[in-house]
Amino acid sequence: MRVFLVRHGQTDWNTLHKVQGHTNIPLNAVGMQQSRMLVEALSHESLQKVYCSDLIRCSYTAKMLADETGAELIETPLLRERNFGVLEGETFHVTTPFFNSMEKKGIPYVSIMPENGESIEMVWNRVNPIVEEIRGASCNIAVITHGGTCSILLAKLLNCGVECVPSFTFSNCSITEVKNMRNKYYKLIRYACAKHLK
Repeated sequence: MRVFLVRHGQTDWNTLHKVQGHTNIPLNAVGMQQSRMLVEALSHESLQKVYCSDLIRCSYTAKMLADETGAELIETPLLRERNFGVLEGETFHVTTPFFNSMEKKGIPYVSIMPENGESIEMVWNRVNPIVEEIRGASCNIAVITHGGTCSILLAKLLNCGVECVPSFTFSNCSITEVKNMRNKYYKLIRYACAKHLK
């Protein structure tokens, strides 16, 4: 049993380096093309389930992949990106100083919660039901979600702690593949692979 973790395709806010969070930004033309190449790359992987965030930048690609493979499509807000609250729509030039200032106050990075938003720890707990479903599955699964959520899912599947989440980054429409080994353990087969986009 294998799991394919995929970050959504490019959006205009990605190119502008804006924080998206729960803001429902669609894919741009590049992102749609990336989605088509991703679907082609995964079309022969015998997928039986495609999980995705219910935000359009993920569901657009997930629906294409499910239609191509005949896999069951499961959309859920549990796989949304972290809610960045008042920081959504701001550029990294604004958000990075905020997070740095919170860390200087002694708040661990994974515990920082923007006003009206979520911390990484909160999303870590939010995705637990999905992780349990994945661990209990006996078929190949694709998960189309967001960069931050991909980081959390990968850390959980590899039995890492929440403090490892910031170590993982994913480019748009990259594929990360893990393989189930003796039920409880997953082996990392490929990480943030974007060869299919070239």
